[in-house]
Amino acid sequence: MVSQKLLEYLNKGIARELQVSIQYMWQHIQVTGTDGVIVEDIFRKTAIAEMKHAERLDYLNGVATTKPDPIFVRGSLIEMLKQDEQNEEEAINLYKQAIQVAAEEGDYKFRAGDAEDGQGLAAVEDDAGEEQAQDQERAAEVGLAAQAELAV
Repeated sequence: MVSQKLLEYLNKGIARELQVSIQYMWQHIQVTGTDGVIVEDIFRKTAIAEMKHAERLDYLNGVATTKPDPIFVRGSLIEMLKQDEQNEEEAINLYKQAIQVAAEEGDYKFRAGDAEDGQGLAAVEDDAGEEQAQDQERAAEVGLAAQAELAV
């Protein structure tokens, strides 16, 4: 049985995954111009991946939150990417804290997931780290595209 403290972390994680899945989907819709072409499909695919993270965190037996954290949907593409990177960093920190609590409580199934499915917090944290790196790469690509446009 998962402790109340770990359930709270799971609900925070689900709220965050709901937030960023909605946020990335809206960003996919809102980006325009040359920069938008570079990232719009990436935003859509990332939104779907974030929903899958929420599914992976559903150890709550039907009592998971349905309320996302605050969603950022306006601003320039650079502002969107900075917000996305910040959200991924916050998610990594949240999952690290939850993994620590799981370790302290001896809840290794929650921490690592089943050996066959790799669905534990460690797998979700790894995905968040990869997405943070992708956000940084996208920001660099957008910056290069903007510089190229200005040079024309």
